Amino acid sequence: MRGGDPARQGGDALTKWYFAINEAGLERVRNQIHVAVQSCREVAGLLPHCLYSGEDVSRLDDLRELGVTVIPHRPLLEKELREGYGDEKYEVFCGHWLRGDLPLIETQEKYILYTDVDVMFRRPFDGLKLPEKAVAAAPEQQQREKRYFNSGVLVMNLPVMRDLLPAFHETIRARLKNDFTYPPHDQGSFNAFYHDKMEWLPVEMNWKPYWGENPQAQIVHFHGPKPRQIDRFKAGIDERRPALQALWARNPAAYDVYVAEFDAWLREANAARRKARRKMERRRLRKLAALAG
Repeated sequence: MRGGDPARQGGDALTKWYFAINEAGLERVRNQIHVAVQSCREVAGLLPHCLYSGEDVSRLDDLRELGVTVIPHRPLLEKELREGYGDEKYEVFCGHWLRGDLPLIETQEKYILYTDVDVMFRRPFDGLKLPEKAVAAAPEQQQREKRYFNSGVLVMNLPVMRDLLPAFHETIRARLKNDFTYPPHDQGSFNAFYHDKMEWLPVEMNWKPYWGENPQAQIVHFHGPKPRQIDRFKAGIDERRPALQALWARNPAAYDVYVAEFDAWLREANAARRKARRKMERRRLRKLAALAG
C-alpha cells in the first residue's frame, strides 16, 4: 500500500469510502470505478463501499474482485423521484440520489468519505480536519468561489446528517413539486439545504484538472470531460460537447498528466482483478480436490 494513515481527529477516524452507481450507467463508467477503487485502496487506505441501484447485482462481481463491499439499495425517495423524473429518466439519474441515504445506511462510523466515481486518489489525507457540521465540501469550478459547493466529494458527519435527514427530505419533496430541473438537481438540493450547515474542504481534496497540475492534489476529480472524452477531443473527433471541450481547453497539458495517471491506475486495477481471479480459481480447485479425496 502506498498511502498513509486514514484521516484522524481525536478518537474519530475516516476509514470508509462510499460511491454510488445505478444499473443504467454502469458500463459507461466501469473503467472510472476501477481507477477510483484501485487508487483509493493503494493511496488512501480506505475501505471501498458501493451503493448500487439495480436488479442484476452479479454485474458488480468485478468490483468485489477489487475488494469492494457492494450494498444494493434503492433511493428512499424513489416514489417522489419517479414522479419528478418519469420512469425512464429516473432509471438514468437515480444513482445520483443514493448518497443522500448514507446516514441511514452506514451506522458504525461517525465520518465517511463519499465521492463520485470519476475521481482518482493521489495523496493520503494527512492532517485533514473532519467536520463538526453536517458535511465538508470544496468549491465547484472556481477555487475561491464559496457560494456553491461541489457535491462530488463530501466528508460526511453522519450523526449530524442523520438528525437533519427528515428536514432534508422535505426540502427535496418541495423542490420536486416546484422548481425541479435535472440533471444537476441533486447537487442543487445539497447546496440549498446544507450550505449553512457545511465546512469547506481544502481544494486539494477535490482538485479539477482544468485548474492545472498540482503535486499536492489528494483527489483529482474529472469534473466535466472524462479521460476517454479527452482522447476524442485530442483526436479531433467532434462530440458536440462545447462546454466540456472548453474546460479541457483551459489546461490541456494538465489533462495529459492526469489522463496518463488514470491509464496507469487502470492497468494496475486490471492486473489486480486477474490476480484475484487466479486466487479464487486455485481456491475452488483445492476445494474440489478435497471433496474428491
